[in-house]
Amino acid sequence: AQGTGFAPAVGVALFSALASAYTFILVGQSVDKAGGTDFKGLWQRTVGTKSAWVVDTIIICLAFSAVVMYGCFLGDLFSALVPQLTRTTAILAVTGTVLLPLALQRDLSALSFTSYTGIGAVFFTAAVVVKRFLDGTYAPGGKFCDTAPFAPALAQCSLGSVSPGTMVLFNMLSTAYMAHTNAVRFYNELKDRSPAKFAKVCYAGFSSAFVIYALVMATGYATFGAVSQGLILNNYHLTKDSLATAARVATGVSILGSHPLLFTSLRDSVISSLRGTGMGDKVESSNAAWTALSVVMLAAATVVAIVATDVGFVASVSGASLGALLIFTVPALIKLGVLRSAAGGKAKGAGAWVARTFVGFGGVMAVVGTVVTCLETFTNVFG
Repeated sequence: AQGTGFAPAVGVALFSALASAYTFILVGQSVDKAGGTDFKGLWQRTVGTKSAWVVDTIIICLAFSAVVMYGCFLGDLFSALVPQLTRTTAILAVTGTVLLPLALQRDLSALSFTSYTGIGAVFFTAAVVVKRFLDGTYAPGGKFCDTAPFAPALAQCSLGSVSPGTMVLFNMLSTAYMAHTNAVRFYNELKDRSPAKFAKVCYAGFSSAFVIYALVMATGYATFGAVSQGLILNNYHLTKDSLATAARVATGVSILGSHPLLFTSLRDSVISSLRGTGMGDKVESSNAAWTALSVVMLAAATVVAIVATDVGFVASVSGASLGALLIFTVPALIKLGVLRSAAGGKAKGAGAWVARTFVGFGGVMAVVGTVVTCLETFTNVFG
């Protein structure tokens, strides 16, 4: 996201939040009209059964990329907390001693508390980032400026500049606001649910997330500038900054607890997509096959996490290539299906026009965003 000024960055974050909230609400509205207990079922009811594999594939790939990102985070966090460990050995150690045993557990109800831990870790980490900007400890002449892992580079910071990095930032934010795979369940579980109430809850939630993201993004970049890392905690002193160390611990514990829940979601999606095939039947009926599938999937995610050293790149590519489709295109197609059923033919009206716009927007962003991210990361095309 280098070369993006503060105002465009906040603007992109706000647009992404509002657009993501709108399409999230579209899913709730569609459930209210068509019914359904999961994303695949809703797609089958509104778009068709033959193309349901598309949704399955997108969700599986996104879940896999999220598991990879969690592995990247854990490697960065624990290699910083334990200097004797390299990033690779940290990932392997955590995977072998913690993640694998948890991945092989069928009942993870004991980890339900981690959602509250995660929220606490987010607020604490945000407070640390803001405090370190305000107290100037990483500014020129500050306590940690000369010993920070990356010397702050503030020359590129500006108020209004836009660059190809702005597209990369949008891709990352697509991942940050991506909760759409749970939209069907959220609507069905909302007390006294109605589309209007669901919309209020969604806008409140996405707006709160925007405030946190914008605050951390702005103060983190104002502190370190062009050397800001994909995981901002990597910019803080590895041993002497006790607040940053505490933030790493809190974030690490939160990820360790939520990783198995995310991995279980991935495994369930894979098994669901295999249901009705010989392999799917074997996995569901044989504990050995279920265990083997779990080990292979976790091993694959671990290898990719080791190879993908830049978590920002992983977030950006997954957000561009798949996140844009799931956040913008898929909910809009489902909404169009609902409108077609109600009209008995072609969907008409402002709602249909907006939905078609989001279908095209998601497709364009998936292609352009992925290309720009790869070019900026691996070439010098943009300087």
